Order: sequence, then structure tokens, then C-alpha cells
Amino acid sequence: MRTLVESCFILDTKTIKKDLHLARERKSNIEGYINVTQGNVKSAADYRIEYGSEYDYLVIQYGEEEQKIRITESELTYGPRSWFICSCDRVVGKLYLPINTNEFRCRHCHKLAYELTTLNKKSKIGQYGYITNRRLKLMNTREKIRTIIYNGKLTERFNRFLKLSDKAGLASNREEAEELLFVINS
Repeated sequence: MRTLVESCFILDTKTIKKDLHLARERKSNIEGYINVTQGNVKSAADYRIEYGSEYDYLVIQYGEEEQKIRITESELTYGPRSWFICSCDRVVGKLYLPINTNEFRCRHCHKLAYELTTLNKKSKIGQYGYITNRRLKLMNTREKIRTIIYNGKLTERFNRFLKLSDKAGLASNREEAEELLFVINS
């Protein structure tokens, strides 16, 4: 069975966004640590940013060896965005660290699969597993949404959450939101 993305530690450019921003400005002595959780094991990984002539590098110390990860950036309409370059030369926003490994790589290198792709949606058990998975992810998403109403209207992010709730058969979320909105605007 393939290892699941959901069971790996994920190193996201958003996790160290502030330090990557400082790296674009060529600030010196950029270093820190990230908490690494693999299954039930919690530890920390130290990192620093080194500058090179062609690429900048995120040097991460996890375990006994250091790993150098190339960093690149692209210009988007709202500003620059940093990316990792995996050892396979893929430009990615996330690198993964499966259990019992000590090297951050992209999901293709580690041959990772998403949990939803392992379910057979044609069977009753697979359908139930799919719906349960969607509902758990929706609950986790809802926890992260801090602002649901702004200027008397539902936020775009919360509206997106409600649409996904409707698809998952959780109409009660929409009903509760509409009641709250009615009370606030009354």
C-alpha cells in the first residue's frame, strides 16, 4: 500500500513565509526551527537560508544530516511567491517527510497518494469512507475560518465552505449561517 500524504509531515512555503520574504531582500542570518510531527512522534528541525549565485538554499537539519533545498520565486499579480525545487527538479510549494525517512521531497518522489484516491467510491464502504473523509476535512476547514461575516455579509471563504458543506450533505451549516446573518442584520 502506498504511503498517504495525510500521514506525512508537510513543509510548506507558507510555514516559513516570513523568512523567505527576508531572503528575497537578502537579509543575513535567517534561521529558525519548525516543529516536525510524524505520526505520534514530535521533534524539531533547524533551518537556515544560504545565498548562492544561481539559487538560494533552505538548509534544513533533521536527524544527523543536513539537506539543501533550492528555493526559487515567481512574480504573481499580488507579489512574489517562493517555491521549493525538489531534487527531481519539480518546482513545488510543499515538500513531504514520510514516517521513517529523513529527506524532504515532493510527493512524486516519495510516491505518495491522497487518502481519497485510495477509496473505491463504487462500493458502499467506499462511499461511506468518502463522505466521512469529506466531512472531517470540512470540520477542520471550519476551525480555520476566523471571520464568517464582514460588513453584514458572509465572507467569500465562508461561502466556499458552505458550498462544500452542501455537496457533502451538511445543509445544517447553511441554515445556521443564514439564521445568524438574519439576526445580525435585523
